[in-house]
Amino acid sequence: MMRAINPPLCFVMLALCACRQPVEPAGAKIDWTAENSIVAYGTSLTAGIIEPDSSYPAFLGEKLLIEVVNRGRIGATSAWGVAHIDTVYITKPVLVLLEFGANDFLQQIDIDTAAKNIAWIIEQIQAYGAEVALLNFAHPDMIDSTNLHWVFQDLVPNIGADPQPTMISIGFAYDAMIDSLAVAYDLEIEDYLYEGIAWDPAFLAWDGLHPNAAGNRLMAGNVLDAFKETFEQSDMVK
Repeated sequence: MMRAINPPLCFVMLALCACRQPVEPAGAKIDWTAENSIVAYGTSLTAGIIEPDSSYPAFLGEKLLIEVVNRGRIGATSAWGVAHIDTVYITKPVLVLLEFGANDFLQQIDIDTAAKNIAWIIEQIQAYGAEVALLNFAHPDMIDSTNLHWVFQDLVPNIGADPQPTMISIGFAYDAMIDSLAVAYDLEIEDYLYEGIAWDPAFLAWDGLHPNAAGNRLMAGNVLDAFKETFEQSDMVK
């Protein structure tokens, strides 16, 4: 699989001005042994806020022959991902499911900084020798929603009396940035991690934002479907 090395961050700005482009999965075959794993690395969406055995990596692991290791952390930003990259390699991953950006978005971290951090994480994992697949927390169908108003008011500091237009614009920018990283590094991507989950109370925890156990099971299904070709070609599916 061909990959761009050290891509200029101007692709991020170009993405913000361009129409949203879907990313086609590459479907690469991955060789692995019983010593290897898939590592899920990211935020609370990866860690799960109910309990570890109700996280999306736990449910994904039920469907695969290869071990799925959860390296998510509640509240993690892309900078946290940079600082803790060594934890990814402990279980000899052949594939890392990378999910960062949601907390950068909520904490109003500069999008160029977030992009540089995620790009650095991708390069480090590739240098280690593992494949990377991206999970995008943002999507226009989720971001452009009146349901986000209370989230912005409660979770985003100093955003003002009418946060909706500003945060929707930033959310679109984060969505485009993550898609652009997938294009620049020729990575597979789950472009709508929250598909079938967003704003449905049946699939959300008490905070109305994170998935509950049922939502995480759906999220695992979204990940399985997005990378189905790779999982099947690599003889990972039970």
